[in-house]
Amino acid sequence: MAKKLGRGLAALFGDIIIDNDNTNNSPILIDIDYIYPNDYNYRDSITDDNIQELVDSISMHGIIQPIVIKKIEDNKYIIISGERRWRAAKLIGISKIQSIIINTDNKECRILALIDNYNRLNINPINEALAIQYLIDNYKCSINDISIMICKKKSYINNILGLLTLSNGIQQFIKDGLISYENAIQLIGLENAEEIANLIIKGKLSSSQTAMLLKKSSNPISNNKEEKIYNSNIIGTPILPVKDEESEEIANRIEKAINIPTKLVITKSGGKLTILCKTYEELDKVVNKLINNND
Repeated sequence: MAKKLGRGLAALFGDIIIDNDNTNNSPILIDIDYIYPNDYNYRDSITDDNIQELVDSISMHGIIQPIVIKKIEDNKYIIISGERRWRAAKLIGISKIQSIIINTDNKECRILALIDNYNRLNINPINEALAIQYLIDNYKCSINDISIMICKKKSYINNILGLLTLSNGIQQFIKDGLISYENAIQLIGLENAEEIANLIIKGKLSSSQTAMLLKKSSNPISNNKEEKIYNSNIIGTPILPVKDEESEEIANRIEKAINIPTKLVITKSGGKLTILCKTYEELDKVVNKLINNND
């Protein structure tokens, strides 16, 4: 008897059927040489390291979860879910592998493969965006459809698609893990995105640090020379701080006490103390000193 798979997906594009009538809806053993990887895998690569971990696990415990495959013709199947398990089984020398055969079209295959990668949290943002864009372009899926499929907000879908407007260089940085999704979406639409991207990588900036950097770079620095202070993270030409012996002496005393670079600028309207924390550890150090001194 055929079995339906996935109510939410069926609501969007029809029923997906598990094609295992002769096995009472249970997985069946398929010759591993009859099974091939598909074109819908959105991971960039499957490395030797993570495969070896799976080889060790399967050697000890066996394959706990069957792979999901689609029949193409007699003695030929493609993998919908479970390519790593299949590769590991081949390395071990397993001749037959537990498989669930589904009867589905190419659109459903792509969506199932996308969801499978989501569940394993191992798809990078650019490949994710390309997968979603493919569904939109080739299968007329709407943003709302995809939001339902992958259980993500529509704003997230729009943001992830926006990454495809970034330069090829920045996209490669994202794929290589040098720039996070949270940082990447802040680059969308910026004329100086390449410059900011390089600063993010060089400074290993968090998303909040990137937001602060963009806020500073979008606000022109005051023309009052007394208020201009050098900060290597601000875009533009560095400007020397005020030559004020008293403020420099106070800043030096503070810097010596906390062992973190400190600047003090005194103007007619007040004073501005800047402590240049480069890490969260340094920030915690400053906060703890302030709290302890007030106790």
